[in-house]
Amino acid sequence: MRGRALRQRDADPHRVRHRVRAAHRRAGHERGPGRQQHRLRRHERGRHGGRRQPGARYRRRPRRRGRRHRTRVPRPARRRHRGRPARGADGRGGTPAGRSGRRARLPAAVGVRVPDVPGHHGDTGLRGDRWWPRRLPRTTARRPAARRREGGDPVKDFIAGIPKCELHLHIEGTLEPELRFELARRNGRTLPYADAEALRDSYAFDDLPSFLASYYDGMRVLVAEADFYDLAWAYLTRAHEQNVRYVEIFFDPQAHTSRGVPFSTVIRGLRRALVDARSAYDLHAELILCFLRDLSAEYAMATLMESLPYKDWIIGVGLDSDEKGNPPTKFTAVFEHARTEGYFLTMHCDVDQENATEHIRQCLDVIAVDRIDHGVNALDDEALLAEIRDRGLGLTVCPISNGWVTDGLKATEVRKLLDAGVKVTVNSDDPAYFGGYVTENLLAVQDALDLSAADIVRLQRNAFEIAWLGTSRRDAYLAELDRYSAP
Repeated sequence: MRGRALRQRDADPHRVRHRVRAAHRRAGHERGPGRQQHRLRRHERGRHGGRRQPGARYRRRPRRRGRRHRTRVPRPARRRHRGRPARGADGRGGTPAGRSGRRARLPAAVGVRVPDVPGHHGDTGLRGDRWWPRRLPRTTARRPAARRREGGDPVKDFIAGIPKCELHLHIEGTLEPELRFELARRNGRTLPYADAEALRDSYAFDDLPSFLASYYDGMRVLVAEADFYDLAWAYLTRAHEQNVRYVEIFFDPQAHTSRGVPFSTVIRGLRRALVDARSAYDLHAELILCFLRDLSAEYAMATLMESLPYKDWIIGVGLDSDEKGNPPTKFTAVFEHARTEGYFLTMHCDVDQENATEHIRQCLDVIAVDRIDHGVNALDDEALLAEIRDRGLGLTVCPISNGWVTDGLKATEVRKLLDAGVKVTVNSDDPAYFGGYVTENLLAVQDALDLSAADIVRLQRNAFEIAWLGTSRRDAYLAELDRYSAP
């Protein structure tokens, strides 16, 4: 009778066929093996988990208000269509592919799991033992947005699409105001700002200490493992959109353990995001533990020891925070021990700080670092610069952040370092506070120096060459870079 009613209501054979299939699904019948699985329409069960009332016409459902009804995701996971991610429990995908112009909203980070499906490049279907973040940044593509730019300035388009490596990025410095408000609500914290824009407008730094005060204040909303996951996932999604292929991420555990947040909470949340980004985006990321130099060496050593159970998740150690009165040699014993544990070593030598060249000298001669972060004041000492070049050490420069806490981008210094044969790289540092991720930093330098495409390739080649990568992975990234830059 139901099939007869369908035929009477609409003689269109295509609509009849779909209605009959929908009726079979409502009756619990499964598709037979080997039969073609057509994409479900919005009016059919499976996308929103609902049913039509008898006699209802085809129309979109009105958007639900308030809390969504959570339906159990069946296994096996629903088939992906045209490279899109598997749908989540509320019918939304992991990226807004096919939903141009809307923000990607994912299920709540607590209590919602996703199908246990393998991840693929461009796919945000995470494994069943992973939690979804609450929200992803805006995106409009199934592949990195930068690759789809057309027209405009050829060099800028070239920068947007080039495979990138980022080596100087503080994960806590990627805490965008919108996420900060969301985490504050989640954890019962009140922020003294009307909204995210008011918070963003409050950023007014003129030196390193004024920035650090705001930076550490922002971390108060990071409490639970899910918070650190969401923080890292938001950055990694943004990095994927900018075609970052490899990134080494600083994190500041002492800024959290000093507030009572366990080290394990911090690193487990970050690590899960890194693993999921590798599966979803084919984006490889590593963690660098940074000690806070304005705290004691004893506290740094205790933090190092606390990291050892997780040292397979940490590629190296670094040193950051207020440099005044806190030279590299204050932490000699800590870094010596870190090297014996197999960690790579790097240290911040911030721009135009007191005793800047002396601190760089200590990094080279006493600590024997593998890399230096910032370090542009090496240009003030020709012998120091020559030693950095001859050792093949890299400098991870952050132009936009320089423009906030020093007297300019130091773009001219980037040009001088390139001309001197130093392996200088361009990075974003703390992009949520300074307003520019890695692509924006490259564009800023290009605008200041009128860099050629060959210069941009050289900056990225430097980054891949000084990254703490295995030979095979490094060679693969360099080959990808060569293919991109080939005429």
